[in-house]
Amino acid sequence: DLDEAGLQCLLLGMLALGGAMLWQGRSWAAGFWLGTAIAYKFTPILFLPVLLWKREGKAALALVLVALGWNLLPAAFVGWEKTAICQERWWQRMMASSQARDIAENGIEAPNSSNQGLMATCARYLQSYPAGHDLYVDHPLFVQFGAFDVETARLLAQACIAAVAMGIAWGMRRAWTVRDPRLPFEWAVACIFTALISPLCWRQHLVLALPAGFLLWRSVLAAPRMSAPLCWQAGVLALLVLAPQRELLGRDLTGVLLTYKLDTLALLGYTAV
Repeated sequence: DLDEAGLQCLLLGMLALGGAMLWQGRSWAAGFWLGTAIAYKFTPILFLPVLLWKREGKAALALVLVALGWNLLPAAFVGWEKTAICQERWWQRMMASSQARDIAENGIEAPNSSNQGLMATCARYLQSYPAGHDLYVDHPLFVQFGAFDVETARLLAQACIAAVAMGIAWGMRRAWTVRDPRLPFEWAVACIFTALISPLCWRQHLVLALPAGFLLWRSVLAAPRMSAPLCWQAGVLALLVLAPQRELLGRDLTGVLLTYKLDTLALLGYTAV
């Protein structure tokens, strides 16, 4: 569905090119594509700490320079003043999103149960909502779990996300080498979280998880002898992603299943695998 996912496919292309360049040892070219991705959509800024953690200093420097260059380039056409105004408005919008006290709020749009972002997922399982709320669904299969207040839920969500980040950082602690066999898998994990950390993460944004799905199934099918546990894990993850379709289950049931953030849970599962 290129009308909905086309922009995310372009982003995936930039991230894939960045990974391919780094795989070949072309650090400056990798930084160029990642910096371009950041100028296109800000969440690929996640790759900056990833590169620094992996001791890829050249790629990290190129990323910063290219991102700054793309963001300052409009000054050549509209002038410095208008460029500065646009950047200031963008910064204010981003700050409004990051400073929302309620983790169900993103400062951009009203709460929506279709949002598959990490914070929205935490809100789904840590908070409860009364009838009439945007996140309440009047359906017998809609079950609420935690009922923490706004501040407690925010602290718990931040703690959960920090724990996930530290776990991934520990698993990715070794530096990359040229044509490192671990690089594609760890790159795929970074692509997943480039989507999930966005305040707005709809299902079409999750095309960034395609490398993870491809690599997992490639590992399953290319093994001389298929691992039964890995096959089961891959099958369950695929089911979580593919099953909630309106054409199969109907609009109402699919809508309820989306509230449980099965896509996000599946992508966390891909990360663990």
